[in-house]
Amino acid sequence: MAGVVARRSSRPPRSFEAWYEQVALDVTKRVVAVVGDPTVGREATAEAFARAYERWNRVGSMEAPDAWVCTTAINLCKRSWRRAAFEKRAIARNAEPQRLQPVHPPEEDLLVAGKGPEDVTVAVKALPPRMAEAIRLRYWEELPEAEVARRMGIAPGSASALLHKARKNLEISMAPNQRGGHRQREAERNHQ
Repeated sequence: MAGVVARRSSRPPRSFEAWYEQVALDVTKRVVAVVGDPTVGREATAEAFARAYERWNRVGSMEAPDAWVCTTAINLCKRSWRRAAFEKRAIARNAEPQRLQPVHPPEEDLLVAGKGPEDVTVAVKALPPRMAEAIRLRYWEELPEAEVARRMGIAPGSASALLHKARKNLEISMAPNQRGGHRQREAERNHQ
């Protein structure tokens, strides 16, 4: 790239217009070659020439103003690419689902009929080991179901089903009635 940009032109004429006529095509070709996209290269070169015109007193006195235009055009492209990459990452980051925080601490989600956290701990310990592990990972470590599945080495659907069964077992075991709780009584009433 340095060889493309650093090519020296003859001493520029005094007016911007005469110099532009002399170097515009060559500079545009060099920028397009570096950038690799004719449309982007031409637009960046046009912007760089506009900036050179605004600063012609300074740029026109340089040894190689065409090199300044090439460098400026390429830098404009790089800046545009960085901005586009940043925007793409920001959009991707914002498109990821946000992890919602529970309204209550996890142990309160499992509380039933006035039972305390220690009752929940006892009830979880009474579950089959895989159910207890799933509850611990999901609610105490606050992992999403997909991560619970990964850590347990099971499919996500299996983790969801296991958690569902574990919650149902906890609800039944922690219900006010020792014979199985209010849901079991409702089911018995519906079958009579």
